[in-house]
Amino acid sequence: MKNAKKKNILLLSKLTGLFVVLFILVKVYLAFIDKSKVLIECDFDDFKKSETNLVFSTSNILHKIKLNNGFLGEISFSGKNSLKVNGHEFVNLIELHNIGPDEVYKITILRNTGSAGVVIQEVTPDKPSVYRFQTFICDTLQDGWGKLEAQIRTPPDYSGNNLKIYIWNPKKELSYFDDLKIEQLEYMTYPEFDEQNAICFYIEDLEFEKLKKIRERAFDKGILITEDDSYVKSIMAFDDKLFETEVRFKGDWLDHLEGDKWSFIVKLSDGSWKNLCTFSLHTPFSRSFINEWLIHKIFQDNDILATRYDFVPVKLNNRSLGIYAYEEHFVKQVLEGQLRREAPIISFSEDDLWNRRSIDLKSKESFIFRSSVIKPFQQNKIIKNDALYHKFIIAQNLLDSFREGELSASEVFDVKQLAKFFALQTVFGAYHGAVWHNLRFYYNPVTCKLEPIAYDCYANYGIFTWGFTNIIGNFSINKSSTHPVHASFYMNLLNDTCFTNEYIGFLKNYVEVDITQKYLDKYGNEIRERESLLKHEFLNYKFDDSELINHLQLISQELDTFSNNLSISTYRDSLYEKTKFIRTQTNYDDNKQYFNDYVKFYKNKPEQISVSIAHKDNITIIGFGNEKEIKVSSNIEVQNTNNQNTFKTNLSISSEQLKQDYIYYRNPIHDTIYKSKVIQWPAPTTYNPRNDIANNATDISSFINHEKREVRFNGNISFNNHVYTPIGYTVIIEAGTNIDITNNSAFIINSNIIAKGTLNNPIKIYSSDKTANGFTILQAEKKSILEYTYFDNLNTLDYNYWTLTGAVTFYEADVEFYNCQFTNNHCEDMLNTIRCDFYLENCLIENTYGDSHDSDFCTGTLKKCTFKNNGNDAIDFSTSIATMEGCNIIGAEDKGISVGENTQATIKDVNISAVNIGIASKDLSHADVVNCDINEAKYGFLLLQKKPEFGPATITAEDCTLTNVWTESLIERYSTLILNGKTYKGKKEKLKALFYE
Repeated sequence: MKNAKKKNILLLSKLTGLFVVLFILVKVYLAFIDKSKVLIECDFDDFKKSETNLVFSTSNILHKIKLNNGFLGEISFSGKNSLKVNGHEFVNLIELHNIGPDEVYKITILRNTGSAGVVIQEVTPDKPSVYRFQTFICDTLQDGWGKLEAQIRTPPDYSGNNLKIYIWNPKKELSYFDDLKIEQLEYMTYPEFDEQNAICFYIEDLEFEKLKKIRERAFDKGILITEDDSYVKSIMAFDDKLFETEVRFKGDWLDHLEGDKWSFIVKLSDGSWKNLCTFSLHTPFSRSFINEWLIHKIFQDNDILATRYDFVPVKLNNRSLGIYAYEEHFVKQVLEGQLRREAPIISFSEDDLWNRRSIDLKSKESFIFRSSVIKPFQQNKIIKNDALYHKFIIAQNLLDSFREGELSASEVFDVKQLAKFFALQTVFGAYHGAVWHNLRFYYNPVTCKLEPIAYDCYANYGIFTWGFTNIIGNFSINKSSTHPVHASFYMNLLNDTCFTNEYIGFLKNYVEVDITQKYLDKYGNEIRERESLLKHEFLNYKFDDSELINHLQLISQELDTFSNNLSISTYRDSLYEKTKFIRTQTNYDDNKQYFNDYVKFYKNKPEQISVSIAHKDNITIIGFGNEKEIKVSSNIEVQNTNNQNTFKTNLSISSEQLKQDYIYYRNPIHDTIYKSKVIQWPAPTTYNPRNDIANNATDISSFINHEKREVRFNGNISFNNHVYTPIGYTVIIEAGTNIDITNNSAFIINSNIIAKGTLNNPIKIYSSDKTANGFTILQAEKKSILEYTYFDNLNTLDYNYWTLTGAVTFYEADVEFYNCQFTNNHCEDMLNTIRCDFYLENCLIENTYGDSHDSDFCTGTLKKCTFKNNGNDAIDFSTSIATMEGCNIIGAEDKGISVGENTQATIKDVNISAVNIGIASKDLSHADVVNCDINEAKYGFLLLQKKPEFGPATITAEDCTLTNVWTESLIERYSTLILNGKTYKGKKEKLKALFYE
């Protein structure tokens, strides 16, 4: 009995397993079975129709051919006839009726000669929507015939209008057409790719339904509105690796959601893909294919910030979506990957622009530029982080002050970077990225200025000026010339000779060196590789280098005239006056639907809001509440007392009113009630700390020689106020000079420094009250040299949220130190070198509060230097290429030497003693160590990955001795240590949590 029961159970389990397998096979079969229906086939001799509930209008094809022999083709692919379409002619093919939402149709037709294409259009009485215009041949056949194929998916809100399919020949050459076929599909079809080379997303049914509902809501509203809960969970696979991710739709406009090829934002929960933690996916067509990829490479080669951009096949739930462009999102990795410190990225908000365009594309949207809110990317993170928040406030103030004409370009921007940015956009025709609402800026926390970020440089048209002249800024200035309000932004750049000198210099250089051909040659092989990949889906795509070459010739032809105009004082004066005039224009679009765009409410401080109105009208605040209703009534008049075209005022309000997210107000002219969400930060002001220091610094005119362009200090000098040297003036400090910096004063040098003391007559720079706000050298064109110069008791620059980390800081300022001393600092780093080349020999760094020498994004050498009593790390190299030779490290609370974030370090003949960790290597860094002694340490070597966008670390150490070391090495999984010829593979997990959390 027992055996029989066991057999029955075994048989039942086998049957159950077989049923499950069959069920899965059926599901897979049903998922991949061809469910297409052929609706129409026509060889232009006769029609064949399938049985369907669709109604066809066929009178425009065969009847036209039979009644008018002029449209009968002399050649055919099949049968006797073809359709001949003359130049500049439209020919209606067919109209489909009873079309439903989210239905997929594929139209194929054969073409011989010419470039006429198939157009699919929604038939509406007012404004037809063109869903597709296809001119590319996807398959070449015999005797000059090729196949055109167009697929469309109707939107989820499709209203049931008819679909018209017709031929459009935009050029002179005639075309012949044959063998029309129309099919209804379940899905749009794309080429298949090897899964190892494609990103594969897997989204569960419930999460996918959430995405579909968000898409449907977007079509209902006419715009995509994303919130924090718009993400859905997914698994991403690539090259046999799995990633937990969150995915949401990208963009505002509905073009990102049309068809099946939707655009996405992808956020990895842990780890990184191609060093990216967050990235977007969109069709390559929307950014002109390879043009966008190439311009990003060019910007990065020229040290202009740009997102990483490339192409990859994508699959969603085992279904190919074809080839996508992927682009790095605006997160800190964009900055750190291009040798910048983390800080806010800002832009002019596009919210009002898209809102207005959804109502009327012909409205006077230029006025939105004046009222557009300046927003940070990663807004929630910025608001919650005090340091980033205050950096954002400074960045906002800078950009708004320039928009309002209150500060010049050189006071707001790194003008060299900005001039290079616009010059490259000009010579490569990347005008789309120069449009005001596409501009993105990085707040550089070291320079307290803004840098441009290249983004969205082309639309699908390739080179298109978007309202600019060929040379950006080549304005025609006369009494009759008219310009939109946002033109004042570009005119204000040209009103600053610091900018124009750099801009003209870059343009002339790019023309002279034939920059276009230079980069076409440099990236030729990579262009061909990407062209080959794109042709899998966009079969007739070809990268057109002649368009770029011809465009540079246009720039060359106009450059002399542009340059000459800027050298004429009357032109510059007229430009200045035109800029002021444009900024004061008041011919608003007074449609009451748009008035809310001009009114902004900012949360200034407890119990105070700021009202900013980019309009001449008054308003009355009638209440405070949520999105749906007024919770606290009021009657507050906001008066434009000076009848200005823009005005701001601060209002005191109760704490109860301030708790509400929305303000309701009435405009008496329109007698309409509006509501506006309160912006959760203060309104822009003209304040920024760098200008404050510069404008209120000590008068050092007695030290300046304008003829020699130098500032010379000698003797015993005390400064109890800031020192701010003029840009481009070399600072010379003579031997024996003593400079005492007190009263929280900063010492900022905007050029190179020559400080040559001697053994008997050293130079001393110190703070007798220990409050000096650092000794800072910024962006020097020439190398600095310091000999026998002693720095003592300095703090760092920390003035109204302009905050650095080094007591002595060299930023983009190459420097050599010989026999110098750095002692007793009161801040995070004693010496901080950033984005420069350094050389230290026979130097002493002692009694430091934190790191002794912190090198960020540098190349350099430390030779025969001594580091004593280090408060944290003696040496911290980040994203640097560095050499240490013959150095001694005596006492460090943390690491003797730390190499991180893809640093390559050579360490030779170094002694390390009395430290917590001898040498640490992190995040794709490698240390090559020869003849190193580590004595009295808790850990000899530490290897780990700290940041997800990097990877494991390595150390190769030869002829190294470890004495009185508790643990020889601690190595995380995937990292590798080779010590005295023996290889140690990492086995530890999550060392980051042990040392950094």
